Amino acid sequence: ETCLTTNLTAIADAEGCVENNWLHQSETTEWLMTPAADNTTDFFTINASGNLELQNANKTYLARPVIYLNPNLDVIGGSGNIGNPYILK
Repeated sequence: ETCLTTNLTAIADAEGCVENNWLHQSETTEWLMTPAADNTTDFFTINASGNLELQNANKTYLARPVIYLNPNLDVIGGSGNIGNPYILK
């Protein structure tokens, strides 16, 4: 299993995924922009372990910038770490 195929709620359990994830640079929980699909009060966060979680929007966390990628992109190279980032096509 690779970081690309790991469930985001268990990414901290996959070997090398958090250590090589240049987006996970914090010792605290950070907000993402993505809301829960089934309610208007919960949003996704990345916790200090690197896992994705749903949290109520009334909590105070750091903010995380979000980008949207074309769903037709393919990973054609790279290992996903800071020295060898994924190459997308």
